[in-house]
Amino acid sequence: CIDCALGEYQELTGQQACKACAAGTFSSATGQLLCVECASGKYQDDEGQARCKSCSEGRYNAIPGRSNASACLACNIGTFNDEVGQSSCTPCVAGRYQGEKGQLSCETCALGMFSESEGQATCNVCRAGRFQNETGQPSCKTCSAGRHGASPGQSLCLACAAGTYQNETGQSACILCSAGR
Repeated sequence: CIDCALGEYQELTGQQACKACAAGTFSSATGQLLCVECASGKYQDDEGQARCKSCSEGRYNAIPGRSNASACLACNIGTFNDEVGQSSCTPCVAGRYQGEKGQLSCETCALGMFSESEGQATCNVCRAGRFQNETGQPSCKTCSAGRHGASPGQSLCLACAAGTYQNETGQSACILCSAGR
């Protein structure tokens, strides 16, 4: 008797030939009784193979036993995958985003912007009276008293000009001083 080769199997005794593993399965050792399904993150589109193929970076496959490269789906927006053979994609962390499918990494939110939760497709603009002077942040900072942020998306707050004041935080304008002040 001769053991079945890699990529082949035979579940019955007394047989003269081995069978090729079907697409979506493999046999990585000789003398096997069964073929094994390709794991999630992998596929095999040929028969009689000793190993499975991996989904590429930016793609994933959550279902085992797939027999076609089209089973590897592009990562959704807000997620990424920088490794081959993955069963899922990773959500972008707060402060980062990804607006396109099938990407290998996430982008960093710019100055004056933020992303407060994971898996975001875009960053939000800091509203007037708030600012963000660092990239990749999950929230905005509040303009302090004596300062203002006149428009959305600011990376800093401006000091009130001479003849104006602001006693409150998070304001978009300063107040004119009254006559005699």
